[in-house]
Amino acid sequence: MWAGSEQSSRAWAQAKRGYRLLRNPRVSVWQWTKSLYRLAQHTVEEEGAEALVVAIDPVQFGKPYARRVEGVSKVYKSTPPDRKGQARLTWGYPAITATVVNLSRPATTYAHWFSDHAETFLSQNREIQRAVRMTRALFPDKSLCFVLDAVGDDRKFFGWGEAENATFIVRVGHPERRVEVWNERLKRWEATTIQELMEVVLWQGTFQVEVHRGGKTWLKRVRLG
Repeated sequence: MWAGSEQSSRAWAQAKRGYRLLRNPRVSVWQWTKSLYRLAQHTVEEEGAEALVVAIDPVQFGKPYARRVEGVSKVYKSTPPDRKGQARLTWGYPAITATVVNLSRPATTYAHWFSDHAETFLSQNREIQRAVRMTRALFPDKSLCFVLDAVGDDRKFFGWGEAENATFIVRVGHPERRVEVWNERLKRWEATTIQELMEVVLWQGTFQVEVHRGGKTWLKRVRLG
């Protein structure tokens, strides 16, 4: 027998074993994810980390040719773009992960691939809230800092982070948002907008990063403050 054929047969046999395990009604999704979270706890314990930086990443898994797959939904995808270079609607599944990123090995503290047609689905915001709560439940005594893209620029998320005694870093998505800032010199709260603050803030760090998306590369300037 040709060696390549033998190796292919072995791989297919292993794949079938995996399919049978996933199809086993006695093994629930929660059992799979619980094992993943226990592994995250073990990784953090091994590395002795006291402060955890957790990236929450809502993503869209596109399956453009799917039509009758269970729970398949309509998702908004920007990569790859359409012929006009714009984001588009396609078939697929929304998902979300929360991952500790300041260790030598990543540790997943929340993972959920869902469908907006499912009875248990409420909203993407609820999934973000669950990611925050699950991470705190796994690490009740650790210092947590959540990092999100502009989707995290939301008062509800700020409240969830505060409720779990966590800090957060988010990319500004609503510069027009009005906030109140404490004026130490005059001893009073003053109303302003995020945009006005961005124009006067003393940035603590400025650096350039390469962003790869849709087969193209951009050089972006990132400022932290």
